[in-house]
Amino acid sequence: MLSRTSRRLPALSTVAIGALVLAGLLTAAPAAASGAPAGTSPTGALDAVTAVAATATAGSVTVRGWAIDPSTTAPIRVRVLVDGQVRATVSANGVRADVGRAYPRSGAAHGLQTTVTGVAAGERSVCLVGLNVGAGADRRIGCRTVTVPKAAARPAPAPRPAAPAPAPTPTPTKTTAPASPQPTAAPQPAASANPLAAGPAVPSTTLAAIAQRDARVAGRTAVADELAAITAQPSAVWIGDWYSDETLASVLRQELAAARTQARVPVFVTYAIPGRDCGQHSSGGLSEQRYRAWVGIVASTLRGSGAAVIVEPDALAMLGDCAGQGDRTALLRDAVAALADAGLAVYLDAGHSDWVPAERMAERLRAAGVDRARGFATNVSNFRATALETAYAERIRAALGGTAHYVIDTSRNGRGAQGEWCNPAGAALGDAPRAVAGGGGLDALLWIKSPGQSDGTCNGGPAAGQWWEAQALRLIRNR
Repeated sequence: MLSRTSRRLPALSTVAIGALVLAGLLTAAPAAASGAPAGTSPTGALDAVTAVAATATAGSVTVRGWAIDPSTTAPIRVRVLVDGQVRATVSANGVRADVGRAYPRSGAAHGLQTTVTGVAAGERSVCLVGLNVGAGADRRIGCRTVTVPKAAARPAPAPRPAAPAPAPTPTPTKTTAPASPQPTAAPQPAASANPLAAGPAVPSTTLAAIAQRDARVAGRTAVADELAAITAQPSAVWIGDWYSDETLASVLRQELAAARTQARVPVFVTYAIPGRDCGQHSSGGLSEQRYRAWVGIVASTLRGSGAAVIVEPDALAMLGDCAGQGDRTALLRDAVAALADAGLAVYLDAGHSDWVPAERMAERLRAAGVDRARGFATNVSNFRATALETAYAERIRAALGGTAHYVIDTSRNGRGAQGEWCNPAGAALGDAPRAVAGGGGLDALLWIKSPGQSDGTCNGGPAAGQWWEAQALRLIRNR
């Protein structure tokens, strides 16, 4: 039932928007307009399509453009179709100064660039379709034809002696001499040390930060100042199937760099599990085979960074609730292993205190490989009071043997549960995110959900994941 579940936005609230900044890279500017786009359906342009060969039979296609929906000033989602088949869905949230000048009421954050891989060689039709928000309907905003070339055949290399297989990385043990340094991985803290002790990092760019900037440019100084209550705080970066592989790696690298300048720990949320959200507000996800490869990209890009990763919100709480999940437990177990082997602080999502009983959730966590993780996360995108979540987490921890650690999402729980999960009017910002010392199993209070992003089209809100200023200001003022 809805009161027991924690639907959430489609992970677009805290993506690294700066990785998609396109100003100066695109070739076609929007036509002059009277401040806002006309009509009720999305508008935009497919500015450029380029193709690059990868193999003798396939290559990649990079699309660049922009999209706006007249019903919202927030970025919208855009589908990329190749020969009529959907190959990617991305958020049009890159900064386009020319779009901002043409549509000042909508703002500049409506550009997009993404790369689709595995496109068969030959002539291909590439289209962008803007996904409608509010009144109107989805609309094709541009199509182009491109030829994907074949890579030139290369002669087979001369045989050479086989290199010895690399030895597996041993489990650290106490020795009298230091182990040889590993050039690709930063030293990791001991298992008992809090991996978030340095504090969570502030993302390089968020939709809240863009809204704050736009408000200041528009002379709405008071609103911009209020939004600092959100933009100044650390929050998690959500990553999922809306990114191409290339963009995903770019986003991860950008956030690692931003965290290094702050001497803090970046926090990421993986959100691409097959059968995600059981067809509700945040439905989507990858195939089982693709998911394992996708996790591999995340693990290899973050390897040695010491980053924290919240693994798949709702996945265990919704285990078996719908078809299309595949062997979800095995997928999660493999994901935890891959991320842990990369030296990352891994926290499996464990729902919240009014969903799955603690003992049952402990069983699911154990089956999903929590013994390889740092621990688990609770209250992601929900509103349950911190005291209730701490008690719930401690019951899970005891059922797991008393060694697992946990983090709690406090982004919107300042007034506790409001009797509904979708855009409750009485919610407030919770405790500021921070590491917790001497907190038993509690490693940190985090803002995993980014405040100000709609839960969905309920209680007056826009589509899930869209920036909603009215809600953001309520969260701030309700504190």
